Amino acid sequence: MSMLEFQKFDYNVSLDRQQKLFAECFPEVFDDAHTSISYSTDKYKWLFQSYPAATKSYEYAAMIKDDLVGYYAALPFVYKIGNRTYSSGMVCGVMTSPKQRKAGIFTKLGNFAAEEQTKAGVDFNLTFPIRKAVMPGFMRMGWEVGFDMPLYIKFLKLNSLLQRKKLGVLAPVFNIGAALYSTAFRKKNNADIKIVTFKKFEEISGYGEFVKAYEQATPNTLKKDAAFSKWRYGAPGAEYLFLCAYRADRLIGFVSLRAMVREGVPSYGIVDFMYTEGVCLNNLYNAMEERARANGIEAIMTMMSKFSAGKYRILSHGFLKSPFKFHFIFKNLSGKIEQQEMFSEKDWHLMFVDTDDL
Repeated sequence: MSMLEFQKFDYNVSLDRQQKLFAECFPEVFDDAHTSISYSTDKYKWLFQSYPAATKSYEYAAMIKDDLVGYYAALPFVYKIGNRTYSSGMVCGVMTSPKQRKAGIFTKLGNFAAEEQTKAGVDFNLTFPIRKAVMPGFMRMGWEVGFDMPLYIKFLKLNSLLQRKKLGVLAPVFNIGAALYSTAFRKKNNADIKIVTFKKFEEISGYGEFVKAYEQATPNTLKKDAAFSKWRYGAPGAEYLFLCAYRADRLIGFVSLRAMVREGVPSYGIVDFMYTEGVCLNNLYNAMEERARANGIEAIMTMMSKFSAGKYRILSHGFLKSPFKFHFIFKNLSGKIEQQEMFSEKDWHLMFVDTDDL
């Protein structure tokens, strides 16, 4: 391979090339108008150029002359691990030109990106792949597998799922079964808890004190202060719903939802779920289901570790562990973090909010 060079990505010069490379790598996303909007220039500028910190992103390019043949991007998320704060690079954009596959560009560019991030003071990289095919490439770059994060799903109706399988005529019968199943898992609300629904994050009262208390009680977690959250829930074209549990006017539970269509099924994705007092869990799960039914949502799904699923009692509220699973993988760049802290599933709380998904 001639003249392969690695460099920092300059979006002022190469954004058009990056968008072209994306279209080459993922042509299927442009079959859906909604997905196309999600990967617009506005989405890029929000994701990689508007993060609320001095460093907006870490972006790197593999070039052959004037052609962009590889792209690698990470976001500067900040994590509390144990009693210390660490900087990370959450890897969320890796592409290699289909014309240059099996040329080692992914590994070489990944190693270059790791070296550059280490120089910039980044403590570790992390990401959450779901496709097994990409795992060997990360392992070759020295990444490690922390633990699995299954996708949990609760079906409220089966109309769309059965229609996709050309069994729509059976939907009324299966919907009765789904309703009975949901009723069997419904728990009684706590009368002391009030659920308030917000459509804009900025409208939520008491979030600052709540997230501080949540962080103190959670050994390993993404720092999700108001500035981060305003950015995270500010994606172009995205609409979120926030369910907040209050006890005596004090915020003690928080759920963020995003409506989406997955495999043809209108769904809610739980982006984040936090609580400081477990007495609000029944109320929050019931509120999620009520809101979903009112809006024609047929399934609720989320990603979390098996330990978190137990802590948040997700199975006892009717969710099922699907055969699909994400993987929490990481690369310890600075060596400042003890390895056992990275592998300790019981200490971590990770969800879609830790990614650029949803």
